[in-house]
Amino acid sequence: MVGVQDVEIYFTMLAVILIFYMRAHKATMTRYRGQVPLL
Repeated sequence: MVGVQDVEIYFTMLAVILIFYMRAHKATMTRYRGQVPLL
């Protein structure tokens, strides 16, 4: 069985990964727009 603590750890890791991904994605999009003025 999965404990409540395991679920909390899983969701915390998921949230951290999502935040890092969104920041990296935003930085990539900004850099890409800087290179391509049409966007």
